[in-house]
Amino acid sequence: MGAVPHMTVRENIEFPIKTTGREVNGQVEELLEQVRLDPDVHADKQATELSGGQKQRVALARSLAYDPDILLLDEPLASLDYVLQKRLQRELADLNVELDMTFIYVTHSLEAALVMSDKLFVLDDGDTIQTGPPEDIYREPNNKFIAEFMGDANVFAVTADNVGGGTADVTSTEFERSGTVDTHLDDTPEYLVVRYDDCIVEPELRKDFGAEVHVDNILVRGNTVLIEGSNDETDQDYVAEVDFEVFEGVDLEVGDTAYLQWDAHKAILVPE
Repeated sequence: MGAVPHMTVRENIEFPIKTTGREVNGQVEELLEQVRLDPDVHADKQATELSGGQKQRVALARSLAYDPDILLLDEPLASLDYVLQKRLQRELADLNVELDMTFIYVTHSLEAALVMSDKLFVLDDGDTIQTGPPEDIYREPNNKFIAEFMGDANVFAVTADNVGGGTADVTSTEFERSGTVDTHLDDTPEYLVVRYDDCIVEPELRKDFGAEVHVDNILVRGNTVLIEGSNDETDQDYVAEVDFEVFEGVDLEVGDTAYLQWDAHKAILVPE
């Protein structure tokens, strides 16, 4: 999606209106206002005079000028910087509600998928492998691929027994303790998935599951801290993302040995 460079903003938007045999009748101004551009300021500018975000807004207005029932947006914000992407994601979501129109938004970005969608289609090699509200797919992914796509996560191979009635008993060579975990699966799961921000790292193991790790890296990411660890016996990497205030309360340094751990109700069981 992008504005046609050799046209003015007005010409960009008038083109689809005229080619479909309709009268312009102030639609340019209306469409520019819908995409949060001031017509008095921008309508007669050359497309080459616009910023990246403004060009995307003009391209969106031009697409809307066709008066479509469905609008396909294929990675429309990929070329923009992160801050602008976030702003335009919110604006597109608001516009979608305002116009009461179906938007099909194609993206490889989890954040965009969660912000933009009320129904998500997850594709793998061109096949749809799960559909539904994003919060449902986040909580109950159909397989390992989807679980990993829906957020940074530790993935551990498990042995599951007594699967049924919404629970399964799991053990693993990649973490300590066995226990019962809720599951939406009828088939036997092969992996336990726990998201980085559902884990903590402390000197003693006090949660339902955990693994002893060597702390390899501590990375401050604004208001959260990423703690990366490893275990030579399991040959597995372990990651937790904790609030900065929580991290400050734990005496932890690179080179220490501690337990990355989590509660059973935070675990997700999935097949391959």
